[in-house]
Order: sequence, then structure tokens, then C-alpha cells
Amino acid sequence: MRGRWLAGVALVVALSAIPARALEDEEHTLFNPVPEDELRPLCSDNPGFGVPPCIVDAGHIIFEFTPVTATFDSLNGVKTSDYALGDVLLRLGLTETLETFVNWTPLNISAVKAGGNKVTEHATGSIGFGLKQSLKNPDGEGFSMAVEPALAIPTNGDGVAFALALPASQSLGPYWSVGITPELDVLPNALDGGYHMAGSVAVSLSRAISSFELGAEIYLAANRDPAGTIHYATANFSLSWQPPKNENLSFDIGADVGLNDATADIEIYCGLSRRF
Repeated sequence: MRGRWLAGVALVVALSAIPARALEDEEHTLFNPVPEDELRPLCSDNPGFGVPPCIVDAGHIIFEFTPVTATFDSLNGVKTSDYALGDVLLRLGLTETLETFVNWTPLNISAVKAGGNKVTEHATGSIGFGLKQSLKNPDGEGFSMAVEPALAIPTNGDGVAFALALPASQSLGPYWSVGITPELDVLPNALDGGYHMAGSVAVSLSRAISSFELGAEIYLAANRDPAGTIHYATANFSLSWQPPKNENLSFDIGADVGLNDATADIEIYCGLSRRF
């Protein structure tokens, strides 16, 4: 298991160091930003579990804010309510094909009710860092593909988690698009100091209607912890709106419906994305 963990870490580190082109070969970089009149369509990470393969314009920032994500579950007489409050994702375009990001959820509230007893806990979420390197069409048009290594540093002293995603999308004419995001994770064990493998895949279909976009997604995941493997499955639905007179702003709402007992019954959220 130790060897698998080191191999996973090495893979993430190696891929994070691969730019599509050298920084000095890019027409626009962090220090030579893309002019306002040459900006690509807004590339928002929200909504959904899948990762968009498009890249933030060089020298620009996309601020993504999810004020609340509420998750509800009921199983065998135990009711659980979880609230993630104030989730922030900051993405910075380094070159025309490379971006970096950081994300953090400042407050997680979990309430478990069994019979007449209720226990509520408060915690701070992990701090995530990563890079996303375009492999094909950084504007997300046509067939687009990227690689995204990332890590999450917990604030409670637990082990660091590593992830490697390979998002891809394909435009199907002017209105439809499909996307897929396979991901490999290296996670700390629940009961000891070791590490184990996990993985997931998100498959999505979206339809643009005027300034709105409807999205549907299937998300499947397997967490192979030595304490016991857990499989997750959700069907996700979302709606995004970009104000017609503001190409740098979008709003989104969504709901994720659990498809098995290991997955929460429903999760709902709302958010916004703003490019600067």
C-alpha cells in the first residue's frame, strides 16, 4: 500500500509540472493578460461534480462562490443534515493553456438525529490546491481535454488527499454538449495512517437555451478504504444563467439525488461565478 501511495504522489507531481508550452512561448501570460475584447466564453467550474476542460484566460481570475450546499439523508431511523457554508473557489489563468486554483469551505455543520437524541458538529473544510493544463482546445470549443492534478490539505490534522482528473467535453452543434471526468484519488485511511485508492467518473449532458443552460449528470464513485469499500451514485440536475449584458457573470442552482443507500438522499446548492 505504501508503494501505491508513493506512485500516486509521484504521478500527480510529475503531471503538475507539464505545461503545454513554455511560459515564454505564450502570447498572453499572467503578466501579459488577455485584453477584455479577446476574452473567451466564461469558463465556470460550477455546477456539478464534473470538471470543465476549459481554461481561465491568462492574467484573469474567476471567483466562484457557493453560499450554501445542503445535504439530507435518512437511513434506518437516523436522519443526517449537512451544510457546507461559504465555499470559495479562486481560479487564476497563468498562460493561455494553464491555470491554478485554490478552494476552501470555511464552515461545515453536521447534525445527526437518532430517536430523541441530536448531535451537531462544526468543522472547517480542507484547503485545496491544484493546476489544470489544457491538452486540447483551452476555450472548451469542439473537442476539449485537460489534465488536473490537485491536493487537499485538511485543517483537522488528517492526512493530505491527492487527486488526478482528466476532464473532456465535446460540443454537439451550437446548443448541446457532453462531458466526462474520470478521476483517480489517493486518500488517507479512516482508521490508520495509511493510504488507499479511490476513483470516480462524472458523465454530463447540457443544453443551452438562450442565456440559460440546463444540465444533467450521472456521478459514480468508489472509495476502497481498508475499513470497507463504499460505492456512491447520484443523478444531478442543474440550471445556469448568464445575464445577457454581462459575459463575466453567471448564476447556478442544482440538486443531486442519491441512487443508493450509501449516498445522501438529496443535496441542493446555489452559486455564482464572476470573472475579473
